[in-house]
Amino acid sequence: MTFPTLAEIKDANWDYLKTSAAAWRSLTHCWEAAFTEVRDASTRPGGTAWTGAGAEAFQHRAAADVVTVHSPSDMLVNAAGIAECGYDTQGAGRNLVLSAVDAAERDDFRVGDDYSVTDTWTYYASAAEQQAREQAAQDHASFIKSRAANLVAKEAQIAGNLTTATAGLHEFTFPGEGADGGAGAADGQPHAVPLDDRWKTDADRAGNQREAFNRVYGRDPVSDNDWRMAAALDPHSYDPKYHGVPPEIVAGRITPQPGKGVVRSNMFIPADHVYN
Repeated sequence: MTFPTLAEIKDANWDYLKTSAAAWRSLTHCWEAAFTEVRDASTRPGGTAWTGAGAEAFQHRAAADVVTVHSPSDMLVNAAGIAECGYDTQGAGRNLVLSAVDAAERDDFRVGDDYSVTDTWTYYASAAEQQAREQAAQDHASFIKSRAANLVAKEAQIAGNLTTATAGLHEFTFPGEGADGGAGAADGQPHAVPLDDRWKTDADRAGNQREAFNRVYGRDPVSDNDWRMAAALDPHSYDPKYHGVPPEIVAGRITPQPGKGVVRSNMFIPADHVYN
């Protein structure tokens, strides 16, 4: 077991556990409040009743997400409890080490940074007294080290408990999402849009995408980028998670103006249609 020095124990604090616990509890509140707000707003977005197949599909998903988010929330609440308990435990353990050091010093012993205990007396009335002082020094050293060892062991236990409590967060996803929750790659960079080439093996999908592209551009898709746009413009729903509800797609066109920048394709959801 690796021991910290006595100076490190004197300077140690576990405020980070208390701070983390508060942050985790706050985060769970934000999660649950946000998903609940989306669910509640889904029935009357902007104060207007929303009905129809699209509304029902969205409302079903919003209600399911409120239930689903309880799982990671519970993990963080559990972790917060462990951290708060750890903060109290380690603070008390540190005080026990220091009280053992104080006891040795009150008996006129000097405690080193490596927990060694030496006598400050330079004269003994008898050999028996010297032997008693040497034994007392050993007893103090053993007691101090045992309390330091307990502090170190508890530290490892707290770390292990936190790791176990939060392990499920790394694999958590909402139904229909990948491991990144749809937020992007693990390095924080956005995903490159892959070519959806399922039209190569699905004649119906190919026809739908070709028709959608032709309607906007007046020609059939040719390049890979054409087919990416064709897939985006396709008004048909293929993913089971959308319950067969088709998307509403509006395509706009910008006339290139030489010397005023490069015109690129982009896709977005109008702000007044977003509820999260």
